[in-house]
Amino acid sequence: MILENHEKWLRQEGGKRANLNDANLIKANLRSANLRYSHLQNADLRGADLRGADLQGVSFCGADLYGAKFLNSNICSADFYGAKLWGAKGIYQFGPMPTSERVCYAVWHSDHWRIQAGCFWGTVDELKERVMESHKCPVYLANIELLKNWKYETNI
Repeated sequence: MILENHEKWLRQEGGKRANLNDANLIKANLRSANLRYSHLQNADLRGADLRGADLQGVSFCGADLYGAKFLNSNICSADFYGAKLWGAKGIYQFGPMPTSERVCYAVWHSDHWRIQAGCFWGTVDELKERVMESHKCPVYLANIELLKNWKYETNI
């Protein structure tokens, strides 16, 4: 019912924005769910299946995401401040970057990484182009090279 109301809210057909703050969602099957702009602060999502989910703009602040599966999910503009990502699958976190103080997140999408870095959401090559244009930060560039050469194992 919460997700149905959230879908209506997203379509501006009434409904209500999903507020799952502090929710117990251990091992929840949220595969391909549209959770765009929902609240999941301090939620317990250990082992949750978020593969293919639309997580754009979701607040995961303080959430426990140990073992959660993120493959093919859209994390554009998601907020992971204080979230526990240890053991999460299909996601790589790096930073804060010395030139911007950003923490970046990369999610594996079938055969490539998609990266969120501040308001940027795109491919490794697109991020490299932006970094080369703006500040040529060696830490960014080292992580970009790592991601360019890392083919994530998707046997989860």
